[in-house]
Amino acid sequence: MLDRSQRFHENFFEDRGVDPKKLVTLKIFDYLIPNGEINHAKFERSVSVAGNLDVSKTQYLKDIGKIDAYKNVEYHGAFPADEIPNQLNSGFGLIWDGSGIETCDGAFGNYL
Repeated sequence: MLDRSQRFHENFFEDRGVDPKKLVTLKIFDYLIPNGEINHAKFERSVSVAGNLDVSKTQYLKDIGKIDAYKNVEYHGAFPADEIPNQLNSGFGLIWDGSGIETCDGAFGNYL
């Protein structure tokens, strides 16, 4: 039997018109959430990039100005890893370690 948080996540994208055949659930998360508390996400048309912004890992940032959405980029600060789930509670998340904006390549991109 699925608990409440699993049921919420299971249908989150389908309820918003995303074809379930295009979704893959990894069922992994690197950090334990204290007391199992989950802040339910709010749907927004935004993308959050969370991770190490060191230029050796995120070389794509040098080209971010080539994307039309660049004018909407906002920096929200640095947080300890275990606080990130509470800070990022809307929109979509992006994991992108690569040398360019066209493809996730290079040593870190190939790992992904």
